[in-house]
Amino acid sequence: MTLFCLLISLQSVGQEANNELEFTVIKETLPQVLDANPISFVSYLKGGRVYESLLSTTSISPDSNQLRVELDLLADSIAEVLKNTKIIIQLSDTLFAYKYSPTYIHFNFGDGWVDTFDLRDSSTWSIEYEDLVEVFQTNHEYRGLSKPIDLEFIELIKMHINSISNEDIPIDINKLSSSNYSFTTVLPLNHDSLWHQSILLKGIRVFRPVFNSSEDRACYLFSYETRTDPWREFVFVEKKNGKWYFLESYGSKHVDKNETWFK
Repeated sequence: MTLFCLLISLQSVGQEANNELEFTVIKETLPQVLDANPISFVSYLKGGRVYESLLSTTSISPDSNQLRVELDLLADSIAEVLKNTKIIIQLSDTLFAYKYSPTYIHFNFGDGWVDTFDLRDSSTWSIEYEDLVEVFQTNHEYRGLSKPIDLEFIELIKMHINSISNEDIPIDINKLSSSNYSFTTVLPLNHDSLWHQSILLKGIRVFRPVFNSSEDRACYLFSYETRTDPWREFVFVEKKNGKWYFLESYGSKHVDKNETWFK
């Protein structure tokens, strides 16, 4: 084998290993992301994120006992459904490369001046960084975060913004299926009925993760449809004892205003 062929072979092996790592992160954490999301009624099970949030809210209500009973009845009925039914997740069979687009602010006075907020610019990023530090460490509850977020994840967001990769990679989404979810690219014939029953969730895209230097933390983006409009978020995950775990997510609209990500 020539040196050139050897280098090409090693590069191919390295790329395959990296793609496998990316898929492993998605496979192990995306069901956890869904479990914690209000769009999935798994989060209403006892111990789920929405269940616990509602439980803390009802505890200060004058009718707390009755509300607790109703909440538990809802959780029990969902658990009964999930014994024999998986929630169907429609999703593309591709891991997309994230392509950052600056925010354009249009002003309707004068000559229609447009301001550009480009986080690839160092001075602009420094402003954004300070805002993210405040949100992740101090003001996390106001922005919908359940707990403070380590600042290393800000650097991973920056890696996404600076990324020049435009390579999308195919994935076998059947391998994403878990105890609560079944993934598919094709909507079932009765999808409208399933959608209204919350048995079907419409995912849009998953974007390729980026990693810290020790490859024990990662960040990727996940987009999906809510009842009102599309939504996309940065997902923060961490590896512990050989397994990847979901930590928290943060709406990407706070960072970019790319209008084409859901198409």
